[in-house]
Amino acid sequence: MLSKRLMAILACTPSLAMATGVSPYLPLNISPEAELQIERAFVLAGHPSLSKPYKASDLLRILPQLRELNPTLYQQLSQYLSRYRRTEAVTHKSFTLATNDGPAQPLPNQRGQTSDSRFSVESTGFYMFSPYIALAAGTRWDEQQGLSHFGTHLSVGNEYLQLDAGYRDHWWSPMQDSALLLSTHAPNSLSVTLSNASPLSPLGLRYELFISELEDLTLSPEMGTQSHNLIGAHLSFQPLTNLNLGMNRVVHLGANNQAVGIGNTVQALLNTDAHSEPSSYALSSVSARYNHGGDLPVSVYTERARSENDDDSANSMSFGVFLPFVTKDIALRAEYVKQDRNWATPTFFQQGYSNDNLAIGHWADQPVEPSELRVTSVNLSWQHAATVC
Repeated sequence: MLSKRLMAILACTPSLAMATGVSPYLPLNISPEAELQIERAFVLAGHPSLSKPYKASDLLRILPQLRELNPTLYQQLSQYLSRYRRTEAVTHKSFTLATNDGPAQPLPNQRGQTSDSRFSVESTGFYMFSPYIALAAGTRWDEQQGLSHFGTHLSVGNEYLQLDAGYRDHWWSPMQDSALLLSTHAPNSLSVTLSNASPLSPLGLRYELFISELEDLTLSPEMGTQSHNLIGAHLSFQPLTNLNLGMNRVVHLGANNQAVGIGNTVQALLNTDAHSEPSSYALSSVSARYNHGGDLPVSVYTERARSENDDDSANSMSFGVFLPFVTKDIALRAEYVKQDRNWATPTFFQQGYSNDNLAIGHWADQPVEPSELRVTSVNLSWQHAATVC
C-alpha cells in the first residue's frame, strides 16, 4: 500500500528522466555561525522547513531572492555555498578545546559527546562521483568518545527520490534547541533513508522514510531477544506559501522475537492502535511552521506529539518563536517544551527510547528514570562578521 501511494505521488511530478541529481546536506549542530545565517535566509525567503538536515539544493534555490531582500546575507551565503557547487569539497572543519570541573554530562544534541572531553577535532565533506551518486563523510575524534561518524553516507538517486545509506542525521522538528521524536543527541545509527530534495507538486510535498538499527539495548526478560530497529515516516506540505504542515511517525520495533519486514513495517507505521502491537513502541506528531519575511521577519512554529506504549500513552508539546533580525547583527529565539512523565519510556527496553544509552529525542529526556519535563530556552545570537566560515 505504501509503495503504491509513493509511486502515485511520483507519477504526478515532472518527468523523473529530466530530474537533476542528489543533493549534499548543510551542517546540523556543528557550525552555529553558518547555521544561524541559513535559518535567517529561510525566514526571509518564506521557506518554512519541518525537518533537517537541510539539503544544499534548498538554499541554492532561494538564494536569488536574497539578492534584494538582504544583499549582505546574500553575499555571505553565496560565498559559503560555493563549496557545494563543486564535485568535491571539505565543507566543515573545527578544533575545540574545553574544560569542565563538574561531573561528566552528555552535551545537548552533540551525538554522544560529553562535557569531560577536553579537546575534539571534526570534519565533513563530500565527493560527487556523478550528479546521481555522491559520498558524504563526517567524522569526529574526541578525548572520551574516540572516533565517531555522522553525516557519513552514500547517496544515490535524483532530486525526487534520493536514497542515503550510512550514518545520516535525522531531525524531525521545527524546533532548534530540541526535537521530540528524532534529534542529534544520541550517536547516529546505521540507517537507510529515502527522501526528496525538490518539492513534489504545487503543494510543496516533502517525504522522508527511514529504517535504522539501534545499539546497546537490553530487552526486559519477559520479551525475548531480537534486533532493535527504528523506522519512521515524515510527510509535509505547504497549503500556503509561507506555511508548512507536517506529520511524523516513528516506531521502535524489536521485542517478542519480532521479525522486521516490509509487511509489518508498513503495518506499524499505519497502525495507530497501541494495544494491538505490544512488541512495538510508537511516537506520532503533527507540526506547523509559519515564516514571515517583510520589514520584521519572524518564524513561529509548534509541534504536538503522542507516544503509544503497550496499554499506556503520553503527550508532549513544543512552541517556538525566532526573530532573525532584531537588529542587523542580533537574532533572538525562544522555545518551550512540555512532556508527560511517561513520555519516551517503552516498557520492553530497559534503556527506554534511546540509542547507545542516550535519548533519541529531547536532550533532557531521562528514559531510565522518567519525570515530567518542562524546558524553556532563550537564545540571543550576536554576529558581526563579513563572512560565514
